[in-house]
Amino acid sequence: MCRTLVSLQLAAAVALAALHGSAIGVANAPASISGPRPVRTVTFTVAEPQSDGSLAVAQWMVAGANLVRVERADGTVWIADLHQGKSMTLLPEPRQAVLRMNRRQCEVDLCRRIRDIDPFVVDRLPDRRIAGKPAEGFLVRYSETTYHVWLDAATGERLLAESIATGDDGLHRIEQVESNYRFDVPLDRSLFQLQPPPGYALQVHLMDEPPATL
Repeated sequence: MCRTLVSLQLAAAVALAALHGSAIGVANAPASISGPRPVRTVTFTVAEPQSDGSLAVAQWMVAGANLVRVERADGTVWIADLHQGKSMTLLPEPRQAVLRMNRRQCEVDLCRRIRDIDPFVVDRLPDRRIAGKPAEGFLVRYSETTYHVWLDAATGERLLAESIATGDDGLHRIEQVESNYRFDVPLDRSLFQLQPPPGYALQVHLMDEPPATL
């Protein structure tokens, strides 16, 4: 149980750090590469390479400015309301709900952060084709997290993002790959309720940490 919980928290921390990191403000960034329109919901897939060569895959759902739901293949679910500083992890075996209440809230607009990468662009990357579509590439840095992001050249919508880490050997490696973005998909608000399902035991923890470590 502990290993599953820590693994999910670490995966969430990497992506959330990117979602509410601080702007870099680099001079050679393009004038405007924001998405074409405001969006209310975003869903996407996050694949994390494992040491044994397999992939840990999770489905992410983002609603509005502050709500997140992550579903893993093993049935583990992570739900967060960043504006309230609360998150809940649902562990199917044992049937347990872990509620974390953080004294620090995050005021970032999650959907807008996914759509607008302008303030965080460090440089351009070579263009490529993603899922058969011409895509423009950008090197993006959110606080301590570096991403390679490709946008649809025709629509400006995000197609692919890779979080990049530098190992002790100085070589770059991919930590996570985000793909299959879908925008404005209807999402039931009940998916983001911070209430344990029937039959789940509840644990509550008070925290005082930056929201990225939820």
